[in-house]
Amino acid sequence: AFAFRLTFTPKDYPPVRACLEESVRRDPGYAAAWAMLAFADHPILGVGPGMFRHVFMEYSEEAGFKSQIKAREAHNLFLGIAADTGILGLGAFTAILALVLVPLYRERRRWLLRDPPLACLVAGYLMMVVAYLANGMFLHMAYERFFWAMIALACAAGVIARAQQVAPGEVEASTPPAT
Repeated sequence: AFAFRLTFTPKDYPPVRACLEESVRRDPGYAAAWAMLAFADHPILGVGPGMFRHVFMEYSEEAGFKSQIKAREAHNLFLGIAADTGILGLGAFTAILALVLVPLYRERRRWLLRDPPLACLVAGYLMMVVAYLANGMFLHMAYERFFWAMIALACAAGVIARAQQVAPGEVEASTPPAT
């Protein structure tokens, strides 16, 4: 409810801004709060791809940290994307993740009983992406080229698993029986 309220409130809605600015004043390194403020101020398109570093300084100066703060990232993958590209960019990023993770999950379930090594391979790529996203809760899009390489490898693993044929005489089932 708070995130919804933050997203769809006017720029200077006092209760929301006061709450976030107070948390920032207590901890100047709390860059995620500035990312939420930037997202609240620019909810649709964000501040621009890669521009949060520069806007970060404006928000820190507003809060009274002129000389103490250097430009930095949001230190949260999802808030950084939301601040940079708004709800449209966050939606596109979420769609990419769904297009990668859902087929991997389905293929893992499909091959779990028929070909356990293939299911483990697919599960490894699935967990690789999930682990990066979990790390993203505490770190911005660091090493972005490696993230996109992981996404490409995970897509390839899903395509390869999907292309595998069921052994002759074996019935294709959508999901393995529950154990």
